[in-house]
Amino acid sequence: MANVYTNYKAVLSTNELTTLYTVPTTTTGIIKSLRVTNIDEENDCKISCFVVDSSSVSYTLELQAQNGGDLHVILSVLELSNT
Repeated sequence: MANVYTNYKAVLSTNELTTLYTVPTTTTGIIKSLRVTNIDEENDCKISCFVVDSSSVSYTLELQAQNGGDLHVILSVLELSNT
């Protein structure tokens, strides 16, 4: 069983839902941290974060920003191989 720490990054360029991470099959994903940075010094920006149960096996993390391009996201995940 291999353990791999990895990061997933995104710049939220629209206010549409953005899938940042989907747990691969035969893998357990443990979210260690989620960092969101507002790079717009003039305006506040709200963010919504959803964990969506798509099939009782795989879980997806989706993010939605109020203003496109203002938010940078880094997700740190520990992935455990189940094979």
